[in-house]
Amino acid sequence: MSSGLQCWDSSGRLIVDLGDYFIRYVGTQSITCGSGATSWSFSYSGMTTSGWIVTIVSTAYWQDYAVKCYDGGFRVFYLPTAHGFSDTLSVEIYRYE
Repeated sequence: MSSGLQCWDSSGRLIVDLGDYFIRYVGTQSITCGSGATSWSFSYSGMTTSGWIVTIVSTAYWQDYAVKCYDGGFRVFYLPTAHGFSDTLSVEIYRYE
């Protein structure tokens, strides 16, 4: 039986393949991204640059954000050039081995 995670872009190219990894749900966190900035950092104990995935699961504008993990937390990026409003996002955190 297959397990893991695979994601494709709009052209059908495989961009994420975690099919050989065990993925574990860690939890959900609500975060607030204030107005006037295009990136925000959030601390998360034990998180590292590899072995972790953070996904945005609720906001009306989820497609405007990207998330990148770093040692000790994660950073949320607003992809358009200006962020004129405050937004509260719900993110799910996963760890894979």
